[in-house]
Amino acid sequence: KTIDDFISQGKQEGKQEGRQEGRQEGRQEGRQEGRKEPILNLYKKGYTPKQIADLLDFELNIVKKIVASS
Repeated sequence: KTIDDFISQGKQEGKQEGRQEGRQEGRQEGRQEGRKEPILNLYKKGYTPKQIADLLDFELNIVKKIVASS
């Protein structure tokens, strides 16, 4: 193999890794967006972040973050 072959292979591997990371980040964002509505609805009804986390079986820090960003 030549140096150009190694460079080409490295670029291809880098692109694949980048795509995988992008997909994972997209999934995480999607999950978080799907959580926002029920969390904010319960918060507007007077539930505390701890109660919401317990009711929806979410991590408290996630609930607090969503409530704080609203």
